[in-house]
Amino acid sequence: MKKLFLLVAMAFITSVASAQISAEKFNQMNINISKQAMENKLSYFGFAYNSNQVLVGVIGQTQVEISFTVAENGLIEEMQVRDVNTLNQAQYNQRMNELQQSIRGQEDRITIESQGPTNGRYRIIQILR
Repeated sequence: MKKLFLLVAMAFITSVASAQISAEKFNQMNINISKQAMENKLSYFGFAYNSNQVLVGVIGQTQVEISFTVAENGLIEEMQVRDVNTLNQAQYNQRMNELQQSIRGQEDRITIESQGPTNGRYRIIQILR
């Protein structure tokens, strides 16, 4: 019984670890594809719709929600990536620095915005065009 439990636990841990995408790899994704094609690509990395019909997953170590704006031609025009968790001032400053370093040289297609502070907490949004 213990061996079976350990086998199941190892399989779960392996699937969770492999179902993440690095921030660098995510930033290199081409978004000029259809929404369905992007959903398929993201599902490979463990993204899925939750009960509120929001696409959620993990980029690096950060849980995020993703939404799309689709152009008339059916291709993604803009993809918004919101951090799920709100951050205090120190966490916000650290995360903004990390994100600015990760998009260096790509500022023409990726911008970073924030919501807040609401009750002293911030939420970060990356917008890919």
